Amino acid sequence: MSSRKRKEKEASSSGSKHPPRSRNKYIAPPGTPKKRPVILRVGYSGEEGMTSMEGGDDRRSNKGMVMVMLDGKLLSCPICSQPLVDHPPIYQCNAGHVICYSCRKKLEKHCPSCSALTVYRRCISLQNIVNSATICCVNSLYGCKELLSLAEKKAHEETCMYFPCFCPKTFCNFQGSKEMLVGHLAVEHNLNAERFSYNLNFNIYISRLSKHKVLISDHDKSIFILKTIKQEQGIAISCVCIRPPNFYEPAFSWSLRVLKTAKRGEDSNMFKSRMASTTFEDGVKNDQVSLLVPLEMFPSVGALKVEICIKEVSV
Repeated sequence: MSSRKRKEKEASSSGSKHPPRSRNKYIAPPGTPKKRPVILRVGYSGEEGMTSMEGGDDRRSNKGMVMVMLDGKLLSCPICSQPLVDHPPIYQCNAGHVICYSCRKKLEKHCPSCSALTVYRRCISLQNIVNSATICCVNSLYGCKELLSLAEKKAHEETCMYFPCFCPKTFCNFQGSKEMLVGHLAVEHNLNAERFSYNLNFNIYISRLSKHKVLISDHDKSIFILKTIKQEQGIAISCVCIRPPNFYEPAFSWSLRVLKTAKRGEDSNMFKSRMASTTFEDGVKNDQVSLLVPLEMFPSVGALKVEICIKEVSV
C-alpha cells in the first residue's frame, strides 16, 4: 500500500471531518467573485509612506489594466523629491537609479545615489508607467470620484469641489465634505441651515447667545457661515464662504443692516464688505472684517432682527 493511500485510510478510520485535500485542482470557496481587470488607483495618505489602491468601475476603459501597490516615493525623483511626471523625461544610471530631467542637467557623470561613474540613459519602462497610471483625487474620501493621470492630479486638486471642511465649533474634531458639514452642524450642534437667494434681502434673528448661522444658496448650493462672537463692547458679526481660500471665483460680497427695534426707532447704517473664504482647517479666526453691534441694541428678551444680502461680484 502506498504512503498516500495509507494516510487517507488512517484519516478515515480516525473519524476526521476533513477529507483529504486534492493536489490537482483548486476549488474556490462558494461566493468567490470572478477576477476582473481593475484600474490603478493610488490614494496618497501623506507626503511619505505606503500608498493604497482600490479598484472599481469607471467610465474609462479598464481593459488590460492591473491594480498594484507601491511606495509613493517611487513616483518622485530621489534627488529633488518632485513628482517624476513634472520633469520628463526620466533617466537612470548604469545601476538603475532613476533621476528626473531637471536634476540630470545639474549633475556631473557620477550618480548621486550610488556615487558611481555612469552614463545616464532614458528609463523608458518607468516613463511608460508614470504616463499611463491613473490616480484617485486626494479628496476621494469626501466624494470625489475622478480618476486622474499623474500630470492632471495637482491642477485638479487645486480646484476640486470635494475639499475637506472642519467644524467651526471649538473642540469638535469633525472633518468631511461641505455637505457632510451641514448635516453635522444640524445633528450634532442643532444648527439647521437657512436657504436664501443671491441679490435678495433676507432676515436673520440673532440673540446675545447666538454662535453661528448656516446659510445655503438656492442658486448653486454654496454654503456660508454667519459667525457671531461676543466681545466686551458688543457682538461681532461676520460672514464667510465655505471653500478653500484659493478659490477666487465666484467672488462674493455681503451686506448687513440692523433693523429698528423698540429701543431704536430707525434702521442702522448698512455694513458692506467683500467676503472671505475658509474651510475652518485652522479653526475660527477673528481676522475677518465684521460689524460690531453694541449690546444695548439687543432686546432683553428675544433676538435682534438683521437684514442680510449676499451677492456674486466680479473678481
